[in-house]
Amino acid sequence: MKKLATLSAALAIGVGNLPGPVLAETNSTVSRIEEQIEGIQQQIVKMDNAIDQFQNKKAVLKNHIGRLEKAILDNREKINEAREESSRLETDIQELKQKIKPLQNRISIIPTYDSTFLPIHQRIQSIPSAIEKTKKIITETETLNMLIEKEEIINTKLEKLQSLELELKGMVELLSEQIAEKDKLLSELEVKEKQNHEARETLEKESQLLSKQKTSIENAIENEKARKSGNLGDLQVDKPSTSILFPSSPKGQVPPEFMKYYLHAEKEYGIPWYYLASLHGIETDFSRHPTMVSSVGAVGHLQYMPATWVGHKYETSGGLVAADIDITDLAIIKAGSGYGVDADNDGIASPWSIADSVASAAKYLANHGFKKDVRKAIWHYNHADWYVEKVIGQAEEYKNSMKVNEDGEITITPGADNEVTTIGNRWINNSVYVFGGGRNQNDIKMGRFDCSSFVHWAFSQVGIKLGELTSVSTETLKHLGTDINVEDMQPGDLVFFDTYKKDGHVGIYLGGGTFIGAQSSTGVAFANMNDGYWKEKFNNRVKRIIYVKN
Repeated sequence: MKKLATLSAALAIGVGNLPGPVLAETNSTVSRIEEQIEGIQQQIVKMDNAIDQFQNKKAVLKNHIGRLEKAILDNREKINEAREESSRLETDIQELKQKIKPLQNRISIIPTYDSTFLPIHQRIQSIPSAIEKTKKIITETETLNMLIEKEEIINTKLEKLQSLELELKGMVELLSEQIAEKDKLLSELEVKEKQNHEARETLEKESQLLSKQKTSIENAIENEKARKSGNLGDLQVDKPSTSILFPSSPKGQVPPEFMKYYLHAEKEYGIPWYYLASLHGIETDFSRHPTMVSSVGAVGHLQYMPATWVGHKYETSGGLVAADIDITDLAIIKAGSGYGVDADNDGIASPWSIADSVASAAKYLANHGFKKDVRKAIWHYNHADWYVEKVIGQAEEYKNSMKVNEDGEITITPGADNEVTTIGNRWINNSVYVFGGGRNQNDIKMGRFDCSSFVHWAFSQVGIKLGELTSVSTETLKHLGTDINVEDMQPGDLVFFDTYKKDGHVGIYLGGGTFIGAQSSTGVAFANMNDGYWKEKFNNRVKRIIYVKN
């Protein structure tokens, strides 16, 4: 900095008085300052992106914490209900005992005798009395047996309620641990965000100082030149620009099964198929992403922020929307001017539908002026120059390496891309476990399920109704479908586990020893049944629900 100040002072005296080497060094210094400023600005952009990511992650965590807190309240309410029911049953048992005891006492002390030992005249008189006593014994014995049986039934109910209460208490503890863990993550994110803000301010100050020094040197040079020529005035200096090179070869190839969706969207919105394929490949590696949900809350095959999909009028923060907003509802999307499209005409616009997702991306690019400025439209999809370069580079690779016949009508069958093994991915990191939850539309919108209601919902999304939603349970599900041997399991089969009771948990098998289900500790998530807890609890019950997709 001292050297720059000396040069500035020297230049203020006059360029004409500076030796050639000093003037050359001055021009070199200006170039170095420009490079430093450019580097700092790039760091600031990176920090802005990091700060945005921190804020999005915080919003996702806060949203999930809110869901967990509500789940805890719901489970505690169910615990109270279980306790009240247990108390009522215990009272019933005590009342039964009070009725049973006198009956047992009376029956045990009723004398038995043989009337043949009595005189004849007494035998005849005793017959009616003996019959009455016998009837009374029979009646009281039947009553006693009925009361004892009722007591046993109530005791069985009481044991189940007490077991359920223990299960619910365990769930509350797990949910509380998750909240504590997420609160800790939230605090760490806030610290990192603060550090980034402070570092950004430092860089801004450094950039401003360098800009002033650069301006001072440039003004000194130009003023001296202008003074010599007699034309004083301000001159502008173009800033240097940088370009990002994209690797020559793309990652992977375009899966042929997705081509009909790209071509359909191309015909509808005029966006070349290879750009849509490029977006798909970059965002989720052609839907190979394990959860289809990003760390900042972007969802689906082409990773939309919920507020972009359904409309920014519903945005809460960081591109997210309230938990009770159904982002697949066409009326809600229309009212919010969102970009979600029902391309497969199944009555909803879902980012987890490949047809809807690709068409919505095409609509988004078209609405952001793709035909006039390709780069600008892609930049709107993701505000980063490197991303624009990558999408364009990969699109060109696909265009030049594949020959596609675009003639003919493209038909998209409603719901054809939905699979029972993948439809539930939308709830991963976006749901909570609530015992008895998921049995009404409000719970489903909030992502509040237990294991059996999640399975019921998943199959309903592919057109299969597994009984009544309001009464679905592991008990009702285990009697459906066909029994399958463990060695013959296939993706889509139901698998059962003995947890707090026999067949207390159910999930959907995905293959490779993995299943998806609503777990009490995680909400909807993948789980490994080849190792650990779920291996121990798997009871080898496998049921296959046969269905035919359109």
